[in-house]
Amino acid sequence: MREQGLVGIEDYLDYSKHIRKQSEHTINAYKRDLDAASQWFADQELNDFTIGHRDLRAYLAFCTNRGLSPRTINRRFSALRSYSRYWVRVRGRAKAGLDAAVGLIRSIRTKKRLPEFLFPKEMETLLSENPAAESRGTQPPWMQSRDNALWEIMYSTGCRVSETAAMTLGSFNSGTSRMKVLGKGQKQRFVFLGQPARAALEEYLVYRRAFLRRMRVDHDYLWVNNHGNPLSVRGIQYLLEKRLQGMNVQKHLSPHGIRHSFATHILNNGADIRVVQELLGHKNLSTTQVYTHLNLNRLRDTYNQAHPHGQRRERKDHGKT
Repeated sequence: MREQGLVGIEDYLDYSKHIRKQSEHTINAYKRDLDAASQWFADQELNDFTIGHRDLRAYLAFCTNRGLSPRTINRRFSALRSYSRYWVRVRGRAKAGLDAAVGLIRSIRTKKRLPEFLFPKEMETLLSENPAAESRGTQPPWMQSRDNALWEIMYSTGCRVSETAAMTLGSFNSGTSRMKVLGKGQKQRFVFLGQPARAALEEYLVYRRAFLRRMRVDHDYLWVNNHGNPLSVRGIQYLLEKRLQGMNVQKHLSPHGIRHSFATHILNNGADIRVVQELLGHKNLSTTQVYTHLNLNRLRDTYNQAHPHGQRRERKDHGKT
C-alpha cells in the first residue's frame, strides 16, 4: 500500500536548495505550503498518484473555507505546480494523478497591492542619528552605530533583507563605493553606497571589531546581534519595528519597505527603469514595473491638487459621501 500524502517533498526541497539555489526563505515557504497540502491529502487517504481534479477542487474549497487569503491559496497551488514539474522534468516520473490535475486549477484573481514605502522626509527621520532618543533607552554606542549603518546600507543599495543579513566583510571594499551581494538564485550583482552609507558603515566596522573582540567571537558576517552572533532576518525586522515605534510612523512597514522606498525615490528622480531593474536584481522587468504605478499615483494626486478640474472633481466626490 502506498504512503498517503505527498511523498516526495524532501527530494524536491533538496533539489530546490542545492541545484536551483533558492533562498532559505523560499525553501521554508515551499515546505510549509507542501506540508499543509500533504496533511490534507493524507487525511483524505490520497497520494501523488491518486489525487484527481476533484480532489484539488476540494482542497481549494477547504483553503477558502478556512479563510485563507487569495494570495496564500495561490502560493500553495504554485508550490504544488512546482513540486509536480520537478518530478516530471527533473526526475522523469510523472506523479500521475497530481500532474494531470494541478495544471487545471487556475490562480485566483487578486487585487494588485502597491508596495508600502516611506516618503523622503520619513526616510530622513529613519536615517537620522537618534530619532526619538528616549525610546532607545540605554542602547550602547556600538548598537546605535550598527543600526544607523544598517538603515543607511539598506536604503543606499535597495537590497532585500535576506541579502542584507547575508552580507560579510568581503562584501565591502573600503576603497570603492560599491558592494557585492548574492541575490536570488545565488546570482551576484553590485550595488552602490552613497557617502552617508559609506561613512556610517566605516564607523560601525570600528565598533564591530572592538565588540567581537570583547565577546571573543570571530566570524565574517557584517551585521551582529548583542551576543556577537550574525544578525538574522527576523532580528532586522525587529530592529525596524522598534525604530518605527520611536518615529511614531503609522505604517506597517517591513524591511522590504526600505527597498520599495529606494526604488520609488530613484524612479521619481528620473532613473531609467531598466537601471532600477539591475540595481534591484529583478529577473523580469514586469517585477520592477510595479513602481511605475507609484509614479502614476503621484502624478494623479498632483493633477488633482493642481488642476482646476481635478480639484472640482475632488470636491464633488466629497459631497457624495
